[in-house]
Amino acid sequence: RAMSFATLVARVEPDVIAVRVSKIEAPAPSGGVGHSDFTRLDEQTSGAGNIIEAGGSGFFVSPEGYALTNNHVVEGAMSIQVKTTDGHIYSAHVAGKDPKTDLALIKVDTNRRFSYATFADHPPSVGDWVLTIGSQFGFDNTVTAGIVSGHGRNIGVGPYDDYLQIDAPINRGSSGGPAFNMKGQVVGINSAIYSPCGGSVGVAFDVPAATAKFVVSGLKEQGRVLRGWVGVHLQTMTPELASGFGLSKAEGVVVDAPVPDSPAAQAGIRAGDIIADVDGAPIKDRPDFGRRIGMISPGHQAKLRILRDGNSKLVALTVAAKPDATEAVVNTSPVETAALEPRIVLALAPADHGALITSVTPEKLAAARGVKAGDVVLSVGRTAVANPGQVRQQLQALRRAGKQTVLMRVRAGSAIRFIALPLEQVALTPQDERQIQAWTPADPPNGGPN
Repeated sequence: RAMSFATLVARVEPDVIAVRVSKIEAPAPSGGVGHSDFTRLDEQTSGAGNIIEAGGSGFFVSPEGYALTNNHVVEGAMSIQVKTTDGHIYSAHVAGKDPKTDLALIKVDTNRRFSYATFADHPPSVGDWVLTIGSQFGFDNTVTAGIVSGHGRNIGVGPYDDYLQIDAPINRGSSGGPAFNMKGQVVGINSAIYSPCGGSVGVAFDVPAATAKFVVSGLKEQGRVLRGWVGVHLQTMTPELASGFGLSKAEGVVVDAPVPDSPAAQAGIRAGDIIADVDGAPIKDRPDFGRRIGMISPGHQAKLRILRDGNSKLVALTVAAKPDATEAVVNTSPVETAALEPRIVLALAPADHGALITSVTPEKLAAARGVKAGDVVLSVGRTAVANPGQVRQQLQALRRAGKQTVLMRVRAGSAIRFIALPLEQVALTPQDERQIQAWTPADPPNGGPN
């Protein structure tokens, strides 16, 4: 049930703490978006390498004295103290941290029981009221209010960026503090602001409650966050790729290749599949897929809706733990889009299981389209090609069918990806045209692949 601001403050204020740390000051990063807007409360020192007293905010998440704050508040701390709203000061230690979401779980060193906050089960809507409490500029228990300005903001500070944007005044010292809805539930954790002047301009970014809840569970139980992984190399769907796949709109992500023996491979997911949603939630792009799979605990099942050859099917698989060496569930793919500009002329040669692009003209334009010399064409229009002759045959077949876009699967080193180009933009060199006409798929020059 919604409360007045005054009633809300009286109810949740005991859950909030001020966090004070002693640490060695590091060089501050530059830029308008980032954690540096929050992490320095004390202006006594002037350079890196000094021992400083810095701080932020936090809130209890259990009666035993576990509290959540930002990782950048306690990162490198030599000592941590927390101050409760009743004025008591306690020492604390880091119980676990997750730099990827900039969250840290600390434990107060006492047997006292505390009032604690709960997370909202559902995200707020744009326009909903939020109330924040924190130690802005070192002034403990500072209360501000505003509304939710947006969802899903990516500000480029981590692989799992999915920030809630609010316009409540947030300043230095607010880091790690909670943003409450009008029911007294935490909907976000204040983490960053956009500020060209160093103070609040009404653009603040909060880690969503769903992310924080997942992180807290992992840190409290294992001391670290175990993220889900299914083992697919992906690229974001574009209008050009959608046209190449025969889709009416760009949705989901394209599977470049499954990782051998991964959950995806074992479930039968294959190159060219389009993952449209995970557990019923539509996938916007590659990072969105990574976030959703990452927040499924290893050992749990996920249901992926796959589009394949114009048909939709559900694939159930068991999510594995993300390998330490794997930064996410996906690999970055180059730019795959194309526009109707000068032709891209390819020179091809036989290769092992495909056609090697030996040169491409114009080079700069081709690179912008995701094509470069050294790539190997593996398929054209969803049909595998074994040599340059088959590339030509497939291009001709697509033109006869009236297709506007050609979809190619190419290999660059060990990475495999799809690219989509307007069909009228693709051409072969005259020399290749003459050579290709003399080749047959079963008898390529030089005796075939080695």
